[in-house]
Amino acid sequence: MQQDKNLELFCTKIFVFKFTNKEIEPLINEVLLKKEEIKKRSLVFSNHGGVGDYYSDYNNPIQLHEYEKLMYSMVNRFNTFNVFEYWTAFYNKNSVHDTHKHANFLNGGTNNFSSILYLSAIGGTTFHSPNLTSMEDQFDLPSEVGKFIIFPSNLLHKGENYHDGERIIISSNIQLC
Repeated sequence: MQQDKNLELFCTKIFVFKFTNKEIEPLINEVLLKKEEIKKRSLVFSNHGGVGDYYSDYNNPIQLHEYEKLMYSMVNRFNTFNVFEYWTAFYNKNSVHDTHKHANFLNGGTNNFSSILYLSAIGGTTFHSPNLTSMEDQFDLPSEVGKFIIFPSNLLHKGENYHDGERIIISSNIQLC
């Protein structure tokens, strides 16, 4: 894996990495094998903020061994890198996970960053500026297979897919130092 260029947005650093096709393919295969189970959990436990044909195992995530391997490879890039939780989401055409943030410090949580790993090149993520003096109000980041982004948990963002095809991501809450 090579590190892609980092983005400086809204005076906020977003770390951008890119897993190779060889590194990401086993995870994509595992997710697709578990797709129906993820979809079933989404129907039982709630689609967590999605609109349209969107589903996620957020409230009862399925373990993904290949994802855990990839996250383990990130450990040596930071002084502290702890993944607290992760979940998978599928967005079909005209699906949106509306604007939200992941910060949970009020409930005693210690995750200070969140991440998105794109498993398809469909749709994207929109980040909203927390800085009223920023030159940009928002930034649209298109999905790209293998792109892994880490951003502050309190940064407002939304995910969407207005294209034919399925947008697949894995999100997580992490502690990073």
